[in-house]
Amino acid sequence: MPIDLSEIEYKGEGWSALKREIWSHISPNDIVVDVGCKQGWWMQEVNRILEPHVRSKIIRIGIDPMDYADRQHNASFDVYIKCAIGLEDKKNVKFYTLNEAGHNSLLEPSELLLETTWENPNTTKREISDVIEVEQRTLSSILNNLDTKSVFYVKTDCQGADLNAIKSLGAHLENVQYIEMELGLDASRPLYYESDSIEKILEEMGKMGFYPIEFSTFPVSPLPEGELLFKRKK
Repeated sequence: MPIDLSEIEYKGEGWSALKREIWSHISPNDIVVDVGCKQGWWMQEVNRILEPHVRSKIIRIGIDPMDYADRQHNASFDVYIKCAIGLEDKKNVKFYTLNEAGHNSLLEPSELLLETTWENPNTTKREISDVIEVEQRTLSSILNNLDTKSVFYVKTDCQGADLNAIKSLGAHLENVQYIEMELGLDASRPLYYESDSIEKILEEMGKMGFYPIEFSTFPVSPLPEGELLFKRKK
């Protein structure tokens, strides 16, 4: 039976009461992983809401040229690993960079995305700045190297490649309790070619033992886009 996301939709601003409740129970020993990290509202909420002992332990992973020295708008952190995340460890993987860093991706941006503007309708259209080669790793190999045994919360913003990032957790997935994922909402209007549809994401996440507990959309996004918060089934 299809899941009616409107029944779990959050339409407010900032973090919902549900998400605040989840984060209030994170212990000093719990690990949080942020994949595809960048400046943005999520990190601002982290900085504003979480206690320093929690936010400083977030493991941040991504290819991001933005300045992480800006502590006013970004949470402090101890670990930042510069690589893309995929299903295997590889060198020299093609990576698309845009004139807006929030849309950098392993996947090729769609023509529809490149027809949109960013910041306001009068500014420059999104465009591919360069196609570079980067290192790709699995979350499993990263966490093994960090000797991390328990990951409580994973947040991904991989611009269409999120499902593979989750699958790359391998055995570590068994310990994850919550997964927060950004995703496109209209398969006929994808932000990136070959990105997973919301139907496939719901199906695959269900097979991996997770169900959605909160849904929200991004009204300012150029194409239909939203966020799903999953919880592990008991």
